[in-house]
Amino acid sequence: MVHLDRTGTYRVTDECEAPSNMVHKSWFILPPSMEYYYKIKNSDYKELPPFKPGCGDAGNNFTMEMIYPRNYATVYIPIELDGTRGKIVLNATHRNAKARIYWHIDNDYVATTSNYHQLAVSPTPGKHILTLVDENGERLVQHFTVLEKEKEKN
Repeated sequence: MVHLDRTGTYRVTDECEAPSNMVHKSWFILPPSMEYYYKIKNSDYKELPPFKPGCGDAGNNFTMEMIYPRNYATVYIPIELDGTRGKIVLNATHRNAKARIYWHIDNDYVATTSNYHQLAVSPTPGKHILTLVDENGERLVQHFTVLEKEKEKN
């Protein structure tokens, strides 16, 4: 059940809208990563409306989710044919298609994405902390490990 303003444009809570002014509607809602794949094949999927500006419990909406790598994943970055170190493509999704996500690895800012939240990076071998922060201040923290390159056998 979703609580909307009278126009049906925004989600609201009782902190910013009188319950008598709300429209209560049943809504099919998927977690962000499932929604990412589901709407590719189902063009009639209706995305959850955003909260009315100044209304809503920002930071508690679970609006971002990592698609790759998953939390505590171990990844391998191959060496390219020219001998340079390759990259992994980090992939996240956000319920708000127009949202900006600010990416940090080990507390160092890396980049900002909008619309398509994919980022090619080549972190050093070892353990890393990936932190995503959206424009509303919601944070998503994930851990991942990059494997060391195997030593060549003689």
